[in-house]
Amino acid sequence: MFIECEFEEIKEKNWTVWQLDKRSKEVVKRRNALDQNFEWSEKNVAHMIKLFATVNKLQNTMYDEVAQMKNDFDELTKAGVEQYKNYNIEAHIHLKRGLKLPFADDYLLDFMEYFSEFDFYMTGVQANFKWEMESREKQLHLDLNWNIEIFDYFRKNDDKNPYIPYIFHTVWQDGDIYSLEDLLYIEPEDFVICKEVNFSK
Repeated sequence: MFIECEFEEIKEKNWTVWQLDKRSKEVVKRRNALDQNFEWSEKNVAHMIKLFATVNKLQNTMYDEVAQMKNDFDELTKAGVEQYKNYNIEAHIHLKRGLKLPFADDYLLDFMEYFSEFDFYMTGVQANFKWEMESREKQLHLDLNWNIEIFDYFRKNDDKNPYIPYIFHTVWQDGDIYSLEDLLYIEPEDFVICKEVNFSK
């Protein structure tokens, strides 16, 4: 197995049930309060559009890299290189660690990073030795512009209606962790690709 990431992997936590419950409520309360007061100004909207474009480009790069790895492993296997048989490749986009966000102390940020990992993993790209790689459209959910629910402002304003990647819907809408306001504290370079390869026997 090898993992290629631009950040340190999150370690297992030893939180108590009481701590988990307390932090979960704090996270939801914080998110709801920030979303209710979010200002859809020209500056804020422009910053969000920049992030959407960056992640869309990044996720397509991620798909291309996984497809290339699959092709390389398949060719090496055909050539008789046993080391690269029985592979499974997974790639995901994540946020860098240690971001400073409004109204969140270090303990709350630690909680948010830890539990958002599942949401980010839900939006990855996969390939393995058994099957043909699923299409870009299917793996990246490109059949729909995810300008819905929390992001329906863009759908209602045709002049500001960029393509919004699925990852924003999963993490910001369904995740109940990060707020719209948090996007203003995130820069394009804060999104990174993480790739993991396992070789089964």
